Amino acid sequence: VTEPPGRFGGIAIASRHALEPRPLSAEMAPFAFRYQAVGVAALNLELRSVYAPLHQDPYREFWSSMLRDLAAESHEPVLVCGDFNAGARGLDSPAPDVFCATYFSQLPASGYKDLWREVHGLEAREHTWHGRTYPYRLDHAFGSASVAERLRGCVYDHGVRERKLSDHSLLSIELGAPLVG
Repeated sequence: VTEPPGRFGGIAIASRHALEPRPLSAEMAPFAFRYQAVGVAALNLELRSVYAPLHQDPYREFWSSMLRDLAAESHEPVLVCGDFNAGARGLDSPAPDVFCATYFSQLPASGYKDLWREVHGLEAREHTWHGRTYPYRLDHAFGSASVAERLRGCVYDHGVRERKLSDHSLLSIELGAPLVG
């Protein structure tokens, strides 16, 4: 569990498997309450959990640093998921613009696949958060190539949001056993 300053939200990671905290790069260290790195040895997986900044926060620094770090790790089995507070223009909201879409669109070039789109296709539309005017898909899971190969399913549970247990839908990712190469 992270310790966010003031009224900011943070990250909590729970697992039935042992979690091994990973050090953050010097660039990501100031964002430790928004980005956590853990290893899950039992699953041969590196997990990166994200709660991305909003407009008034230093989002450019966060995204630039995160994209560099993720690109450097793309050869590892890395799953990066959470509330990105961003999405793809024209896909993840009917809004004319989506916050941080320029940065968000760089994830595939950094070596990661959108796991929900891998399962449901480019034409699929679901929204995980509803603003005053538009709905958005802000909650995402991306996997490096070796994680994407293990993908068995990726779905949203909107009931969590609809019952007001959260203002976001729940994202579930199902991975198969690591492939033996």
